[in-house]
Amino acid sequence: MPPPVRLTEKRLLLAAAEQHGNLTGMARALNCSRRAVYDAVAKFEPVQLELHQQREAMIDIAEAHVFRLVVKGEPWALRYILASGPGRRRGWGGGDQELEEKIAALEQALQLLTGSDDGIDYRSI
Repeated sequence: MPPPVRLTEKRLLLAAAEQHGNLTGMARALNCSRRAVYDAVAKFEPVQLELHQQREAMIDIAEAHVFRLVVKGEPWALRYILASGPGRRRGWGGGDQELEEKIAALEQALQLLTGSDDGIDYRSI
């Protein structure tokens, strides 16, 4: 195993970008322990900011994939969006019972508007 490198701000910034903010990956790339990376990151505010930005970018990518699945009508993705942040901000959040009641009300409203059952069981979403 090669000797560990000195954990400078520049090396930490490069490792954070290359490893997409993953501390374990950074430790491997820098040939040191995660604890050493964690301690070194605490010393450099620009590195902390880079880690935050890398993690935010990863969340953006994950959300984009979930949104694509919502558009495709994937039941688990629809339930997730309604029950989590985006849906919660519009009043869809709460416990399972509350969500079930809202889905039942939505189902009834759709039946009234269309005059027929669309065949989708919204409770299974």
